[in-house]
Amino acid sequence: MRLGQQAVDGNVTFVVTSVDRSKTVTNPSFPFMQTTAKGTFVTARLTITNNGKRPEIFIASDQKLRIDSGVYEVDPAAALWTMTFETVVSPGVTTMAALSFDVPTDTPPGGILELHGSSNSPGASVELLPPK
Repeated sequence: MRLGQQAVDGNVTFVVTSVDRSKTVTNPSFPFMQTTAKGTFVTARLTITNNGKRPEIFIASDQKLRIDSGVYEVDPAAALWTMTFETVVSPGVTTMAALSFDVPTDTPPGGILELHGSSNSPGASVELLPPK
């Protein structure tokens, strides 16, 4: 799957809507809630839809970014400040999330975002186009 396309993992459908790079991540509702990357944040914005009959728990730390031979985890402070550390998605509901990965500044653009609807699911891969 690619940016803008549906990626399905179990009862959960993801659509990565945008990807950008920045030095800081801020909660738009609370500008004082900000964290700074050691390198650069690669932030993927996505929608999460629960197509099942039970609530699904989306856990930021289950998601991975693979670029070349590197595997990166969601930055815990960024997940906390953007309120995406752990999100309960009720049946039939679509919610938005932002996943920020702290990568070295010289990391090339692109990569594969590995998304999981639950901790023990196989996951769905989304190819990230280079940010503009």
